Amino acid sequence: MSRLFGWSLPPGCVTLPGEEDCYCAVCGSVDDKCVCPECPVCGEVGNPDCYKPHLVLNEAQLERIAENEKAMKEENER
Repeated sequence: MSRLFGWSLPPGCVTLPGEEDCYCAVCGSVDDKCVCPECPVCGEVGNPDCYKPHLVLNEAQLERIAENEKAMKEENER
């Protein structure tokens, strides 16, 4: 319910701190393990809208995305 009162959350986050983990919308990692760089234009981290005009995925992000996709696939197979 507290989401309705104007909380400002990072891009891709839909829950308040303490409710559940917030995952990066780009690399898919939990916030404290995010490997995304800060956008030099917007100053945001993990905003997918920055990647076409301002940034490209780096090697660490590509590896993290692959790891997270593999983990989700394994979890769905259970």
